[in-house]
Amino acid sequence: MSTLIFKISDNAPDVIRNILLSRGWQEVDEDDQYHYHHLWWRIARFRFNDIQYALPWQYFNHFPNANAITRKDALTRNLKRMKAIYGTIFDYFPTSFNLPNEYTRFVREFSTRYTNHQHQLLQQQQQSDIQLSNLWICKPADLSRGRGIFIFKDLTELTYDCSAVVQQYITNPLLISGYKFDLRLYVVVTSFHPLTIYVYRDGLVRFSTDKFNLACLKNVYSHLTNTSINKHGPSYSKDKDIVGPGCKWTFGQLWNYLHNRNIDTHDIWLKINTIVILTLLTQAPTVPQVSNCFELYGFDIIIDDNLKPWLLEVNFSPALSFDCQTDLEVKVPLLNDLFDVLGYGEVEKLFKTAINDYNNNNNNNQHIQPSNKDDKLIHLTDGGNSGHLKYDSCDSEDHEVSEEIEVDDKPKKKLLMRDKKHQYRQTSNVDSHPSSKMALKQHKSITKLPYIAPNRRNLTTNQRQNKNKCPILSNFQDHPTQVVNKMTNSRQMRRQTRQQQNQQIRMILDRWRTDTKSINQIGNYVKIFPFNQVTNKSCKGDSIDSKAIIRELIKINKQLLSTSSINSLKQANNQLAGLF
Repeated sequence: MSTLIFKISDNAPDVIRNILLSRGWQEVDEDDQYHYHHLWWRIARFRFNDIQYALPWQYFNHFPNANAITRKDALTRNLKRMKAIYGTIFDYFPTSFNLPNEYTRFVREFSTRYTNHQHQLLQQQQQSDIQLSNLWICKPADLSRGRGIFIFKDLTELTYDCSAVVQQYITNPLLISGYKFDLRLYVVVTSFHPLTIYVYRDGLVRFSTDKFNLACLKNVYSHLTNTSINKHGPSYSKDKDIVGPGCKWTFGQLWNYLHNRNIDTHDIWLKINTIVILTLLTQAPTVPQVSNCFELYGFDIIIDDNLKPWLLEVNFSPALSFDCQTDLEVKVPLLNDLFDVLGYGEVEKLFKTAINDYNNNNNNNQHIQPSNKDDKLIHLTDGGNSGHLKYDSCDSEDHEVSEEIEVDDKPKKKLLMRDKKHQYRQTSNVDSHPSSKMALKQHKSITKLPYIAPNRRNLTTNQRQNKNKCPILSNFQDHPTQVVNKMTNSRQMRRQTRQQQNQQIRMILDRWRTDTKSINQIGNYVKIFPFNQVTNKSCKGDSIDSKAIIRELIKINKQLLSTSSINSLKQANNQLAGLF
């Protein structure tokens, strides 16, 4: 039985290749069109033809037409549309505008906020920097890793040369020892029809390396949490208070920190899951119905000092490279559990069982001695004297000298024989010509020597002609039709066996998906959707009943508000204010 085969793009992280190879997979070149594959992993998007004409047992790590939330401008447009339809439940995304199309709307909103805040200060008779309360952040629509991002407080500072998104800057983030942080949440969608969502329980907490300071908006190490930026910061390697060296924690470290400050992380986690479901619900109806794709998203979430989570963006092909030990602790189990969620763990068990059975059969066959029927005789001719040599039935011309033969030890005449390396050896010929193999065994003294191919000059004319013939060509010349039919049948049998294996793989993966409908956790992945019978019925078939799903999520949010009263939230906020 063969192994699972994968293709991977050249710019993909090495950790994916290493994990698949360690699990027993085999890699083929991405440009190789003559070898089939079971999994194709790419950083870029696939063409629809790549997926449309794929075989049923071939899987891809991206859905077609699934970029409605991974581009910043598309995410802004879709969430604003859903908020206009369903109301404040979508109020988890900061006010945003797409430039240049919505520039005039943004200017109107900017001026309105400035004027309203000015009136509030006059009524309260307080003196404050009005501009610091009206901060915005500009992000290029299709760039990642913090490239091209800047914060501004005046319209004259806004400059852009590509499609961009301006977003209200969150000026009250939750801080740890004065440092800003956000959460990188890993989400896997195994199907959009029906919608099936898994969230990885562990993730990355990414810190800025300078303390949060609104008075210095140009300091990217204070306001941005991207690792690609902060790992070059002057304070990256310093042992920062509570945070420590570097700029990353795991979710476990964050939850422990908040628990020690009497902050309920359960409510925060439920709100984050609600954000994930609602965001994916915006694009689910537009994704074609395919059964051989999956998607790994990176959700960036920030929590403010009121313990409200906000969605910043959704990453297509989140970074899986290693910058520190924390990456290693999170991403290696993340990928191993991902392949188990997809069902490849069950397929690998099948292959391991088949390989073990094959190895056991080979080990048993090696202990079986060949019968006399498989023995062959070689007749050496040298001036009328000859000897019979017994050797194994395999061809020895193309093999190393390893077989043993039996030669009469009675000295008579010495023959020179050489192996493939032209090293001459001496042996003794026998005195008589036994007429059968049994006659050779009657000699009392027998010496075992490795078999060496006979010297060409000791062969007869017929033997020399047979030796010059390639065995396959010789057989082809004698029986051309039989050889062609045998080769064709062998190729067809291999193709048929491979097809049966691939069909079996597909059956295992389909059965796994059916069985996992009743399983809520696989490894460290937790299924967050569907979460009850109503949401399960709302996603059957091609259509998705978004209204029914959102009604269920609204009920959950109301239950959260009832269990976590406003007083308890205020108490927590007061505790946080005293800590930071």
